[in-house]
Amino acid sequence: MNIQDKLLNNLSNHYLNTAIKKVVRNLQILPKEVMQSGDDSPLNNVWDEIYLQVQQEYFLSWKLYEEMIRNICIDKNGTVTKETWRKVLRNRLY
Repeated sequence: MNIQDKLLNNLSNHYLNTAIKKVVRNLQILPKEVMQSGDDSPLNNVWDEIYLQVQQEYFLSWKLYEEMIRNICIDKNGTVTKETWRKVLRNRLY
């Protein structure tokens, strides 16, 4: 891997990590009413629900979670955020 590839890889990793942190943070602050696990759940937020599903198995509401994540990656004007595009580009380059 040459120096340009390393720099591009480092830059894309930085933007991907930033995008991931933004999505996780936004899922953590969603109101508890959005949670699908019920009032008696020991989980604290939507992110905890999604994290658990990925670790175990998807609930019937998985499509709803995908839509929430997609909405977080889209800005108020309906365009895909730069972080999302960078993630896509990174996945296609490496």
